[in-house]
Amino acid sequence: MVATVETKIWMAIKEAIQAASGGLPIAWRDEQFQPPQTATGHLPFLAVGDVATVTRPLIGSSATREHTGIVTLSYVAPLGYDAAWYIQRASALLNGFPLDRGSVFQGVCVKWGNPPAVPRIDRGYRDDGYIRTPVIIPWRCAAR
Repeated sequence: MVATVETKIWMAIKEAIQAASGGLPIAWRDEQFQPPQTATGHLPFLAVGDVATVTRPLIGSSATREHTGIVTLSYVAPLGYDAAWYIQRASALLNGFPLDRGSVFQGVCVKWGNPPAVPRIDRGYRDDGYIRTPVIIPWRCAAR
């Protein structure tokens, strides 16, 4: 079975997330996940949210389509640190998604950023015993 363009896009995004995680456990959307912890408490992890997608034909091309979207990640860490600590850790994830560079899977290249939108950190929020700091990654891809 040949993978669809949409599957190739997802696999390129997934590989980039794995590389950017820096070894943090990853909670993939719609998969079972047990947050990591030690005898003394919770440990940080990365949560993957929605991958929003819009597809439209490129002007002047009947075969190539532009795929754009946003992947939402969250750096999830236990309560107890200063706000700057959470922002610093979440910001480190942005290094894995440099603007106008991309991730390739089976010939399909997904580039980070979709001007004027760029990868960014949103305000963190409390969720049970954790602070979740959203990391918003806009992406784009032109593929047949």
